[in-house]
Amino acid sequence: MLLVRRVYCLARYRFVSCSCNVVDLYARKLDVLNRGYSGYNTDWALPVLKQVRQDVIFSSRIILQSSTHQIIVKREFQPHAERVRLLTIWFGANDACLPEFRQHVPISRFSENLATMVRAIREPESPWYSPETRVLLITPPPIHIPSIRADIRPSRTFDTTESYAEEVRKVGKKEGVPVVDAWNRIWEAARKDKEAVKAFFTDGLHLNEAGYKVSASYKEACGKR
Repeated sequence: MLLVRRVYCLARYRFVSCSCNVVDLYARKLDVLNRGYSGYNTDWALPVLKQVRQDVIFSSRIILQSSTHQIIVKREFQPHAERVRLLTIWFGANDACLPEFRQHVPISRFSENLATMVRAIREPESPWYSPETRVLLITPPPIHIPSIRADIRPSRTFDTTESYAEEVRKVGKKEGVPVVDAWNRIWEAARKDKEAVKAFFTDGLHLNEAGYKVSASYKEACGKR
């Protein structure tokens, strides 16, 4: 999700969602743009981030000029253009599918993909560089296996999803990016009971209103940063 003089979200939500919460938080201040897609993993989302660059104006653009057989790369800052103030990145639940399922992304590549997304915005040599944009990572929440639809239930395990949540924390620490720990927030609220997490989901996989309220630190992190 981006707060660009707006906010962008690289994840898709249903019902009451984090994007709805942010709309409320930044009402009449910033626009919220959701650019997530249902069922996506980080492999599939990387091209989406590139498309977002075409849809939304960051604080600079790259201009290629030719001069006597060479290409000169110039960065032109756009002082009066709209700014992306915040980019939230929320992945892991689909990447954590078991290897025999199409959404699976090996955890090492998942980590690399997250770092690539972060660096695309934060590194000066990147064509998507935007020094005014804050990046926020969000861990996947726990899941309630018995509530997941029967045909997709075999694709996930509680422990595997937890390992991907931990990987998000590691990427955040390595890249110096704040992390909203949705996993621990809900796990603590459920008193570390795998059955009790059911109360925070619509279907064992997607958060319900209670789940998003428990993850209120998301709004706090946005407000502080």
